[in-house]
Amino acid sequence: MVRRLPIALLLLTSLACEAPPVPPSPVAKVPLLAVAQVECPGGLLCEATETVDGWRVPQPCRPDHLGQRVATCWMQGLDWPRLTEFFQTRYPHATQNGSLLRIAGQVPPPADATPTLPTRTPPLLLAHARPQGVELVFLAGDPVDTPLPATETATANPASPRRAP
Repeated sequence: MVRRLPIALLLLTSLACEAPPVPPSPVAKVPLLAVAQVECPGGLLCEATETVDGWRVPQPCRPDHLGQRVATCWMQGLDWPRLTEFFQTRYPHATQNGSLLRIAGQVPPPADATPTLPTRTPPLLLAHARPQGVELVFLAGDPVDTPLPATETATANPASPRRAP
């Protein structure tokens, strides 16, 4: 046992005298290249490759979905005349009123549509000119509210407005 003690001390001192391991040299990170925005001819706005709820939108639009049927898109510093030109060339039925652009979606009527039945509400796109940019609001279309079936079991009075033609 006495012989083992000096050997253990010799091993401990040899480990203590060793130089600490050299840390690895830092690796220089390559900066991420910004995606270059495609310049469109004539200074026009380029169209994004993907639509937002079926709407064709300019490239700077990054939508935020606020719910199932509502999305918004803020475009900092975007020029209002360029934006209205963008939408009016794609949606000729767009209506502009000052700093508001309104576009109702075109929902094709069903093949077996009758005028008395409710039809689907078209989607709506609203563009608002703000002091520092443009805001788009996308409202999805939904079925028109229909009255619930009557729950009355009694007959109506003769003077009731429901009996009038």
